[in-house]
Amino acid sequence: KEKPGEIPDLRSFTLGYVPLPRGAVLIPMTDGVYDNLSLEEIKEIIKDKTEQVATVAIVEAAKNKAQKPGGKPDDTSCAWVRIG
Repeated sequence: KEKPGEIPDLRSFTLGYVPLPRGAVLIPMTDGVYDNLSLEEIKEIIKDKTEQVATVAIVEAAKNKAQKPGGKPDDTSCAWVRIG
C-alpha cells in the first residue's frame, strides 16, 4: 500500500471512453452494489422510477442482498448523472 505522497503503481491502470448522447444517464456505483446486483436486477429496479427513488432503491436492494447467504457486505452507494 502506498504511503502518503508516494506515486501509486499504475501498471494495471486502464483508461477508456464511451461517447454518450445528450440525455443519456450514467449511474456510477461502488462495488458493493454491482457485486450484489446483476445488471438485469439494476435495470428492473430503476424501470419507471425518478432519479432519487431509483438510486435509493438500488442501494437498498444491494444492502438487502448483501445480508443474505452468498451476499458480499461492502459499502454501497450510487449516483445518477444525466448527460446534458
